[in-house]
Amino acid sequence: MRVILLFLFLSTCLTAVRSQETAQLADPGFPQILFNARFQMGVPLGVFSDRLDDELAFGGGGALWFPLGNKPLWVGFDVSWMQFDHETLEYTELIDGLQIPFSWRASNNLLMYYGFLRYKPQVSLPVQPYLEGWIGWNRFYTRSVITDEDLDEVVETDREHKDWTIGYGGAAGLEIILSYEFGIALDLRALYLRSSAVDFYGRRSPEPATFDDPLEVFELRNSSASMILPMIGVTVLLNTLPD
Repeated sequence: MRVILLFLFLSTCLTAVRSQETAQLADPGFPQILFNARFQMGVPLGVFSDRLDDELAFGGGGALWFPLGNKPLWVGFDVSWMQFDHETLEYTELIDGLQIPFSWRASNNLLMYYGFLRYKPQVSLPVQPYLEGWIGWNRFYTRSVITDEDLDEVVETDREHKDWTIGYGGAAGLEIILSYEFGIALDLRALYLRSSAVDFYGRRSPEPATFDDPLEVFELRNSSASMILPMIGVTVLLNTLPD
């Protein structure tokens, strides 16, 4: 609550001190539809972190959003993907008298589909803060891929496991304007997400000394999923409202 009150206080101050010169730069770029592409990291918290043995996730995502009338409210849709862990088994097979090398890779992944509501004060400064509320779906899945290393060609792929859960949370961020003319901004955001209980694969402890299938180093686990997701990306203005 203190963080929210401080955010609102700073936003009010920024609005009060905005200059007419800066406003003339910002008004023509009043956005109608924006697109964001980003890199993100997933930092599991609490029981979820314990179940994953403190593994971090890395990935990326994209979003589209637009304003709700002339209010400082925006609505958008976001899709992102992250990978928590993976294991690879290298082996060879005798085919037509030749030893052919293969790699068999199993990976634990998270695909996220979210809608969000953003509150961004209408300030005409190069640094623009915002708050967001998020709700959507998480899809945890484990995928295995066998690749012919000589041909660099995937010969088999399979979904070993999948589970869905509802997620919700909130974010705070900053847009740093890089170009008013082209509508480009650097976006920095920290997102907190929490979901209901879900099944997912985590690495065994201790790990098996040998294995014939990379999935054997993992075991199925269950917990609620809480994460902090630091994000950095670029936001681009796709068009503007008519004059």
